[in-house]
Amino acid sequence: MSTFSFFSNRKKDIVRLIEQSRLPVDDASTLHFAQQVSHVFDPLIVSRLTKAEYVDEPLQQTILSELCGVLETQPLIDSYFADHYKTVLDELIEACRWKKRIEDIPYIEMAQISVQRQTDIQLWMTQIRERPEADHLRRLTRMLTEYDQQAVAYRTLRVFLAGLHKQKQGILSSRLFWLRDGRIELRFSLVRQCLFEQIALRVYFFYTTTEAAFIEESLIKVKHWVVDEVRKRVGRIGPELEEGINDIVSQVKIDFINKCQRKKAEPETFYLDAQLATYLFAFVKRSFAIDKLLGNQREEAEEEGILNDEGDLSQVIDWQEGVVDAMEREYVEEQKQKVRHCLRMLGEKCHEIITRHFNDDFSEPVPFQTLAFAFGESAKTLESRFYSCMEKLKKMIHETL
Repeated sequence: MSTFSFFSNRKKDIVRLIEQSRLPVDDASTLHFAQQVSHVFDPLIVSRLTKAEYVDEPLQQTILSELCGVLETQPLIDSYFADHYKTVLDELIEACRWKKRIEDIPYIEMAQISVQRQTDIQLWMTQIRERPEADHLRRLTRMLTEYDQQAVAYRTLRVFLAGLHKQKQGILSSRLFWLRDGRIELRFSLVRQCLFEQIALRVYFFYTTTEAAFIEESLIKVKHWVVDEVRKRVGRIGPELEEGINDIVSQVKIDFINKCQRKKAEPETFYLDAQLATYLFAFVKRSFAIDKLLGNQREEAEEEGILNDEGDLSQVIDWQEGVVDAMEREYVEEQKQKVRHCLRMLGEKCHEIITRHFNDDFSEPVPFQTLAFAFGESAKTLESRFYSCMEKLKKMIHETL
């Protein structure tokens, strides 16, 4: 990304910055782009800050970072930013003030007082309700009353803020906003999964328990996580362990449904302050299910005489197999890293479709019918987009590997 000469007209500078943000980037060009943005907007930003904020470097860095993010995500054909840059900047600075308070205020209280961010979420639900394509998510959203939508907006924001508090990366360094439909709002991609699950959970609790498809996608994630945990400890997973893992996932589903049933009398007291998959992981951890599974496996192996200290030969063979397995895993992981690099270069839409279908471990694929709920599209449309993205990915990988 190269630098450019500025026009005397700020609107033209903004249009040029939006175009510039689409060019291939590396660390140096990213820094140059931020400097260009700073050159155009610093006078406007400074004039909008209080005396205390003028010396608040973290806030100013946050504003600049979010401003770069807004420019990078602004559609090229949308001229709203250039035409109303003062209004946009006012909204963005106010959003960054809100963002800076997240670390200092408990997430439950922050969600309660964040009316503007709840409005973001309610507007998305309105868009889902009014979109022309009939799909599962639209049908669920249309089942909600205005009061339900307010409750879902608050609960979704609660989950999102709880996640920000738990993440290792600093909140201020995470870009949260973009410009859509003439207003600064939370990026939909950051909150989408939380919103879809809260909509489905609301319908499940208050209207019909037959709408339980949202549980299945999370259970697939739970299974992948359990498989990874077991593989870390024992390496290969045989038929008996596979059966045990399936039993663990089935029990998690039963435990969650039973908990929902217990909360039916007072559903408003049940808060899912995490994405459902994360919440279900806790069921596995609290029950020590993996430890029990592997403990049973070891006891059975000892009874059959598989584990013994009598011969060195078996230990040498096991050691050699372990080395080969480690080499294979290292090679496979290296290839995965290359694929992930190509995925990041594809763009946000394709990246999300492919990784959600295969999950980050590239193991068992998640059915399109299951993913269709999360994406708010028909399974057929999603599958078509997936194969289109895969063609692009294959071409990119072929040029890279």
